[in-house]
Amino acid sequence: MFCQKCGKQLRDDAAFCDGCGERQNVSPQQVTPVYQQQTPFMPAYFQNPTALTFKKNISILPIILLSIGATGTLLLFFISLFSYDYIYFFDGYDSTSVFWILSGMFILSGLILFLVNLKKQIKMPHFKLKAIFVSILTLLLPIAIVSGVFINQPSSYYSSNTVTAAGQAAQAAQDRLDRLYELKAQYDEIQTRLNSLPKGSSAYKAAVAENNRLVKEIVKEFPEMAPYVSTR
Repeated sequence: MFCQKCGKQLRDDAAFCDGCGERQNVSPQQVTPVYQQQTPFMPAYFQNPTALTFKKNISILPIILLSIGATGTLLLFFISLFSYDYIYFFDGYDSTSVFWILSGMFILSGLILFLVNLKKQIKMPHFKLKAIFVSILTLLLPIAIVSGVFINQPSSYYSSNTVTAAGQAAQAAQDRLDRLYELKAQYDEIQTRLNSLPKGSSAYKAAVAENNRLVKEIVKEFPEMAPYVSTR
């Protein structure tokens, strides 16, 4: 407003002119208390850009860390599965173990950062969606570990069973061979006696009966030996 006497520009709430000292006719409705004065609209970024950037980083950084860890976990899991039909954790190459550790560290760091700033996160938009996304990314590592143990278990089971079956087959073959050597030794001993005994004697007849019985036993247990043994 302007002074009613000298015309000097004054504040809207000035009661006296600071030029001539003339009292101004200001109604109470025209005077706006300082605490009621409204500040001009200003975007939040221009009011405090540092705080806004910090909040944005808090919101995005856990997602980035968790995404890196989850991606590493999935790559390790599927590469190992499709290449070897076995999930290697710490029983494969050293590099595989290192990558598993790094993936776990990224996931754990992202989860800790998210939980530490949970109060600030709740006030941000789309918090529920972010929480669900964080939960899914966090659960990928334990799911991969449990699945790997489950996949590896049948492989170890069948492997041990195969080794046991092979050992049993080898033992059975050795027992069969030992039995064949035993029967063959008896057969050779009887042939030696028959060749030394006079034909027609009671000892010769007894040896012939023993020989025929042994030949039947040999052919029964080892049919492939039939051409090599004979009765009398």
